[in-house]
Amino acid sequence: LQIQFLFGMIALAVLLIIVITIYQKNSLYLYYEAKLDGLTGLLSRQQFFQEAERLLEGLPFEKGEKTAYFIMIDVDLFKKINDQYGHPAGDKVLVEIAAGLKKAFGKKGLTGRFAVFIHHFMTEKELKELLTRLKEDISRIDVLETAVTCSVGVIPIGERCTADEMYHRADVLLYEAKRKGRDQFVFEERP
Repeated sequence: LQIQFLFGMIALAVLLIIVITIYQKNSLYLYYEAKLDGLTGLLSRQQFFQEAERLLEGLPFEKGEKTAYFIMIDVDLFKKINDQYGHPAGDKVLVEIAAGLKKAFGKKGLTGRFAVFIHHFMTEKELKELLTRLKEDISRIDVLETAVTCSVGVIPIGERCTADEMYHRADVLLYEAKRKGRDQFVFEERP
């Protein structure tokens, strides 16, 4: 009887460990999922700004050829794609652009929907090469004979500022790129 009781307690303990492990993994998964945009898998806007603020605090600001950058990207005529081909086509475009952002900037910076904070310093020339490749990848997205392009605003970070300030400055440049004819990137003059 004592041996049966002992085996019963061991089985109950093992079952309890399994339940606790599954609960912890599920909690971690839900926490991770809450940080991401559901469609693109990029960081959600709130999470992106929180992480960007944290990274900005530790960023060394030195005068030199290499710097950090904040980038805003917008799909040109996206409403037209949604209206003409439907939301599934628009979703496909967003997912493929997100994949391009991860490919281009995933190891060099923080990627959100559709903003990038490059905290690994690089030259403007290096960044322009990455942006050119990204634009080429985006132009290969197939949406029934419609060319997909994007406009980009780029802020070099040479002084202390907040993620919100970078966002607003990059947004102004993004719309300047659209006014200049779309399908291009516009850099702010370095401070």
